[in-house]
Amino acid sequence: MNYLKINYHILLVKIVILALFIWTIYMGLSYVLSRWQYEIVTSDLLTLIRNREFISSLKWFFTPTYLVLLPTIGIFLDRQMGWFLITSFFYFVISRLGFFLLDSKSLELMEIVTLLLILVFFTLLLLIMNKEKIRNERYHIAHQKALSKNIISSLIGMGITILVVYLKG
Repeated sequence: MNYLKINYHILLVKIVILALFIWTIYMGLSYVLSRWQYEIVTSDLLTLIRNREFISSLKWFFTPTYLVLLPTIGIFLDRQMGWFLITSFFYFVISRLGFFLLDSKSLELMEIVTLLLILVFFTLLLLIMNKEKIRNERYHIAHQKALSKNIISSLIGMGITILVVYLKG
């Protein structure tokens, strides 16, 4: 019980990341099943694997899962690499939402409010990861190196954002 009392912030971050990972797998599977339901039932596996459109749709529908896999791996690493994977993902989500908000011109007010709330939520998770107790005691990142590590992590997250925006066209 004492462990939970001390580490409930990091536990919250880990639960959010695991829930996000499970949700992206579920959404990917539901999209694939709804799009390819007839072919899955009537065709054999080898025919589906040879179908380029099917493989392309798998890649497309599971791209969010690939992205959430990075912080999911990070939650199992109690070293600096785990911190980098988690915070880079949070910076990615924040910068991706920023790109989306700036690029979209036809959003309704409720959509903008929802996106802003998601932005605030991930910013709070990023602040939790930068708490002295979590950053220093859990991931062994000294106070003097916190700024440089955050800059590196934000550059990685924004780089992933630019890559995703470029690949989506």
